[in-house]
Amino acid sequence: MNKKIFWIVVLISLGVGVFFMTQKTATTPSIKQPPIATTTTYTNTTYGFTLTLPQSWNGYTVTTGTLPFGYTVTLRHPLWTEENQYMDIPILVYPIAQWRQWESNNFEGYPTAAPIGPTERGRNERYVFATAPRYNYSFKTGWETVDEIIKSLEGF
Repeated sequence: MNKKIFWIVVLISLGVGVFFMTQKTATTPSIKQPPIATTTTYTNTTYGFTLTLPQSWNGYTVTTGTLPFGYTVTLRHPLWTEENQYMDIPILVYPIAQWRQWESNNFEGYPTAAPIGPTERGRNERYVFATAPRYNYSFKTGWETVDEIIKSLEGF
């Protein structure tokens, strides 16, 4: 008799399991919301590159400068103050010919105290865009975001 009850319980359990596995769950239709702009694009037409910035960077400032062999473009976060220095976005701009010369010599002669050369982040027909070795070693506020922003650099 116990075997009979056992098999009845097994069959009922299987039946209940199959029933629930084959039932479709009701879903509530989702309402599509229009996308909200979460980024803004910085476009540098002088050198030909773009960066995608998060909305928190709206109101940034840009400074430019010259180097012995190239140029600098630096974007500064709008909340930067002397007391709370946010990480800048420092882009080095070098003519292709200068970059190729350094590259062919494994960056020997590149003006830096670091034992490594700059990191190329993008290029176009005229310029290479790079960051200096250890550009983010100060670990200022927002350095992780700056690392992500720099990955968005595209030459045009």
